[in-house]
Amino acid sequence: TISADIRVSMPNVDAALGSTIWLPVQVSELSGHSITHVRFQVEYNPDLLSAQGAATKGTMAQEWGQPSFSDSRGQIQIEMSGDVPLAGAGTLIFIGFYVSDLAQVGATASIVLQDFVFNEGAIAPASLTSGAITIKQGNPQSAVAVSLPDTTSFADADMILPVLVSDVTNLNIFSYDFTV
Repeated sequence: TISADIRVSMPNVDAALGSTIWLPVQVSELSGHSITHVRFQVEYNPDLLSAQGAATKGTMAQEWGQPSFSDSRGQIQIEMSGDVPLAGAGTLIFIGFYVSDLAQVGATASIVLQDFVFNEGAIAPASLTSGAITIKQGNPQSAVAVSLPDTTSFADADMILPVLVSDVTNLNIFSYDFTV
């Protein structure tokens, strides 16, 4: 196994009791490493969180499709591969967690990255930075208002339509998805 100058990290975020949060796994520059396979584990506290899955939509690995995901109460295993090598830096994958309604407000659940390898173990990252979820009261999802302005257009005309949102400062929103 060769140690490459690749950094892998997860953020520290706040999440409300009873909410689901999708945490990004971020990677530094991957170009030039010919990465076509990723495998890693994530350890978490199953008394505070339950794993909801993994998703590549909107990430650098989106073309690879849905990753292999298994959860054994506190230990997640993720594996994914593709024909096109990953390039650039950014979000590799999102991992979803549901915050238990029974969790203690103020508790912190560590999200620990482990055994992270690229290309069937041929390349290992130089550093892994684990993340954490601090549990808060309330539901931050209800604090975001989304609206579209009243608009009139002509048939077959192109139009740019702004999507308006209320203040999302400090809500740790990493991505969004909506349908009009």
